[in-house]
Amino acid sequence: MSERRIYYSQEAERIAKRQRLLTIVLFMALGLGLGAAIALLFAPDEGEKTRRLIAEAAQDGFRRGREATADALRQLEPEFPDLRKRVDELISSVRH
Repeated sequence: MSERRIYYSQEAERIAKRQRLLTIVLFMALGLGLGAAIALLFAPDEGEKTRRLIAEAAQDGFRRGREATADALRQLEPEFPDLRKRVDELISSVRH
């Protein structure tokens, strides 16, 4: 991703970052779901072992999802004060 984009405002850049992050998280979840479905279709083992493997894979998927969410929140956390300020300004402008 050596391509540098020019944004005409900080808000446009923040929106673009959020959209990229959301796209990554959604594709990761889709990949995990597809992987699980394919694994079920081609599972060579029976019953209990397959259920145990599915449970382990699900736990791993949830762990990875939590990690990805935590990473996303860490990236967005610096923007929270500014977002709060903007919300307050919008509420104030609507009231007046």
